[in-house]
Amino acid sequence: MRLESARELKQELTGVLKDTGLAQSFAVLGTAGVAHEGRILKPRISRKARTGPPQGIAIGITPSRTKSGHKLALRLQDPTPEAHQYAAYAAGKARDEIDIQYVGAISAGQPAPASGYERRVRPLQPGYSVGHYRITAGTLGGFVRDARKRLGILSNNHVLGNTNAGKRGDDILQPGAYDAGRRPGDVVAALERLVRLKAGSNAVDAAWAVIDSSLVKVNPRYGTRKLGAARPAEEIVSAAAVWKIGRTTGLTRGTISAIELDHVAVGYDKATYSFDGQIEVVGDEGPFSEGGDSGSFILGSDDAGVALLFAGSEEGGPKGSGRTYATPLETALSLLGLELALES
Repeated sequence: MRLESARELKQELTGVLKDTGLAQSFAVLGTAGVAHEGRILKPRISRKARTGPPQGIAIGITPSRTKSGHKLALRLQDPTPEAHQYAAYAAGKARDEIDIQYVGAISAGQPAPASGYERRVRPLQPGYSVGHYRITAGTLGGFVRDARKRLGILSNNHVLGNTNAGKRGDDILQPGAYDAGRRPGDVVAALERLVRLKAGSNAVDAAWAVIDSSLVKVNPRYGTRKLGAARPAEEIVSAAAVWKIGRTTGLTRGTISAIELDHVAVGYDKATYSFDGQIEVVGDEGPFSEGGDSGSFILGSDDAGVALLFAGSEEGGPKGSGRTYATPLETALSLLGLELALES
């Protein structure tokens, strides 16, 4: 279907679903249900009206091989009867233009063993281990400047901001504490601001920290490549090739498998938060990311800044490699009042 049609259907399916609509869709589906990944989604009629997808289902848009180019995307995190019912209803509305995938639990993750990018690096460089002094470790996404032209680090709230618990001025270590970073010798920046995670809908998991550039120098290159401008969110398209450098898996390449995903439920240490407007990436060869890659910048094939990585699943990707979730980079920059620092 056309992108506009996919967006309209997505909007309809996130609205109130009344009994009559459910009954009509089940009449179309019959009793066989919908098959996906070897499972049969059997329709079950509820007597209750419901608003939007049940918890544990993300809904967005994915590429299609048809000429029109787009399908509805459903991502099942918890295969409850209610989730199956909703998926069956959505399949009836979209007919064959829907991609239903079981992705399992999505989480912000804990760092796994790394191979090179967990070490101390000076000048500071994107892709390496970093973190608030009270957390384990994540990834230094890239360098930014605020309206006062102060140079800083952009990564996740749960990496630089200790998942809402951080205070302005808190020490940021490179490498992170999990990778033997210690105060005061490895302090490279001070937390400036985080976007607070809250109950309900969230747009981004992001924070930034100010670098004392008189003491710490930076190298803004991603390996040997130079970051381009941030890509406007509306220009991020499914099936686009992307790459990233992260603390755990280093350089990986992948493909955007869904855009404009809403209701992405992400588990953190003490709570689960829901995110709207996210993108999904699958790795071309194995996982695109693992725990500890949180905060990485995802770049396009033209090296434009595409997204800020913050979570992933261990299931549902090609050959069981999991899926990665990220926020359009433009969204993170806008909410924090920042611009990319393309030069040191």
